[in-house]
Amino acid sequence: MSFVGDIIGDITGANKAADASRDASQLSAQYQRDALDYLKTSQAPLLEAQQFGLSGLMDYFGGNQQGLVDQAMQSPYYQSMLAQGEEATLRNAAATGGLRSGTTQNALAANNQNVLNSAIGQQLGGLQTLAGFQPNTAGVAQATGNIGNTLAQGITAGAQAQQVGMGQFLGLGGSVLQGMAAGGTGLFSDVRLKDDVKKIGKVNGYNWYSWKWNDLAEGLGLKGESQGVLAQEVEQVKPELIGESQGYKTVNYAGIV
Repeated sequence: MSFVGDIIGDITGANKAADASRDASQLSAQYQRDALDYLKTSQAPLLEAQQFGLSGLMDYFGGNQQGLVDQAMQSPYYQSMLAQGEEATLRNAAATGGLRSGTTQNALAANNQNVLNSAIGQQLGGLQTLAGFQPNTAGVAQATGNIGNTLAQGITAGAQAQQVGMGQFLGLGGSVLQGMAAGGTGLFSDVRLKDDVKKIGKVNGYNWYSWKWNDLAEGLGLKGESQGVLAQEVEQVKPELIGESQGYKTVNYAGIV
């Protein structure tokens, strides 16, 4: 490959390294997103329960005790315990012949109050248990931050790779190409010296080709494969970049790359 092709290869390699760094960070970030989604899904019921418990306690201690009492009295627990207490009280009264006595009525009222107090305590205890749940919100926040850090690291690594590639070009290739420009010289790029010419892309708006040097080129010391522009094409848009040596067109690549 030619000197210019080597320089562009360095820059292209740096660009590929930058793309690979970004792709790797995106892949890693996607796995972290999947983990975050799972974490959110698993923690959502706990968070909902905690909020329900806190809301219920705030409502109760905020003055709406009757609302919780009504809920307690409508609960299956209250209804079941009340029925069992009444049955036991009446059975005892029947056994002792006191069904119509005031003692039996007092016992039924006391049973009702005890069952209600128990049901209210159960309701409050349940709300306190729910309010005490500790969803892993810190883990969600950390996972979210990790995704941002991973993406930022990928972007930074990509930028550093590109910077290294451009540094190599400016530090090595740039000085040589600038020397060519200062001396008015150029590199052979005449289409007449090339075989198997194939367009492979663009560099700074110029068509970029690969080719094999032909027999005419070998007479100038050029062998093997190379990459670059076609002098005849460049001449149509930037004739000032075109020179001539030994009867063939040259290109001042400093004006290209």
